[in-house]
Amino acid sequence: MTARQTVLLVLALAAAPRLLLFPFAENVAGDAVVRSWLAHAWLEHPHLIGASSQGCLQFGPLHLVLVAFVEWLTGSVHLAGRLSSLVVGTLSAWPLFALAQRLVGVRAAWWSVVVFALWPLHLQASTTAASEALSGLLVLVAVAAIARAFGTGERQVLLLGGLSLTLAAAVRYDVWLWVPLLALLVWWRTGSFGRAFVFGAIAASFPVAWLAGHLVDTGDWLSPLRLIDDYHRGWFRSELALWGEPAYRFIVLGFWPLTAAVTFTPMVAAVGAVALVRAWRTPARWLVVLTVVPIVVLSLRGAVLGSFVPLSRFTMKELSVFVVFVGAGLAALEVRWRWAARASALALLLWLPLGEFAARAPWRWANSFRAVSALSLNPDEVRAVAKVLRARAQPGDVIAVDVDPRGFDDLQLAFESRLPLAQLARRRSPSFEVVAARGPRWLVLFEGGVLTPSFGEGRWLTVERAGPITLLERAP
Repeated sequence: MTARQTVLLVLALAAAPRLLLFPFAENVAGDAVVRSWLAHAWLEHPHLIGASSQGCLQFGPLHLVLVAFVEWLTGSVHLAGRLSSLVVGTLSAWPLFALAQRLVGVRAAWWSVVVFALWPLHLQASTTAASEALSGLLVLVAVAAIARAFGTGERQVLLLGGLSLTLAAAVRYDVWLWVPLLALLVWWRTGSFGRAFVFGAIAASFPVAWLAGHLVDTGDWLSPLRLIDDYHRGWFRSELALWGEPAYRFIVLGFWPLTAAVTFTPMVAAVGAVALVRAWRTPARWLVVLTVVPIVVLSLRGAVLGSFVPLSRFTMKELSVFVVFVGAGLAALEVRWRWAARASALALLLWLPLGEFAARAPWRWANSFRAVSALSLNPDEVRAVAKVLRARAQPGDVIAVDVDPRGFDDLQLAFESRLPLAQLARRRSPSFEVVAARGPRWLVLFEGGVLTPSFGEGRWLTVERAGPITLLERAP
């Protein structure tokens, strides 16, 4: 097989399940919707973002700019974020293959791609407008470049890895932990402080510039990190109250292994864990450190310091690298017990529909499975009301949307209505009064929200009632 055929086959394996899910997937969990709207706002007034207050809130600016570029190409604010994730999520399979091939062999590399292609957590990231797919691509490019530089001694490839890493840091803050860690690994592997310093300087260029921008903007160069830390501390206390003291700290401590078991299947995750332990005696030892150290640091930060709340999508960097060890384990298993390796792959394939069933079934843990399911869908009541708005709202109609007191379904519903932002008077938005002054024709109420049927002038007629959501239309 030629190099070109290999690349095409790798990308085709990754693309197939993502393309299958893409027409049905929806943005969920709030962040993806907000990112899409922020990208749209930036596209209307392009500018250099030098700090969080300049148009990106708590998010990394690079992802917003990419989504804005895709929106400019397609003309669709509703598809831009998901399309960009589809492309970069599919492309991620190639640096993963290159990394695995160099460190654990070509057979393991193909197994890694198969696992990656069927990994439900990454399938969701590749079909929604969240930033994990872009961050994952840039991280894998960086790690693959570093692995190549370790093997060949090519300085320019090492510097390319540093550049890719700083771009990943411009997408998500959790990549920042990898910058000093990888610089130390470069020093350890090459024995050259000079190379490690230059690599680290390139990799840290965005974080340093970003903090300097906040120093100019706010007078506090650590303000974005303080904001995130304060948010997580408050969030941790609320989760602690919900789960109980010992139980939640135990969950946080074991969150990465638990996510690996749930998303790769327990059998496949165990195979990868055994391969990771065995890799300590091989030249891939540095990759073991890169996988394990962030997990330990973040787990202890949450469980001991109470300043970090883990989510499944926060695990994706480390688990993306862990896929290499899963591939190595399955390749070794295939040599000794081919049936066991094939059974593992079949289990992963069957895990997708089982995971979707668990995410949609009316049982206690359904919400937990929705967070890691391959197909992201909003709650039925959100989809029902949004469908009515898509069908009946006319160009120019203003829709007033209440605040969801239980979460962010108001954001999801407003976005899935596919109406222009200029027509959405969202009570959560600072522009609510301005847009609502035009006189809404539609009113979306949430049980326990802040708006009531007495909002505005005139009489309202109930059009749709779905669970805690009621859609009303102004009477003629």
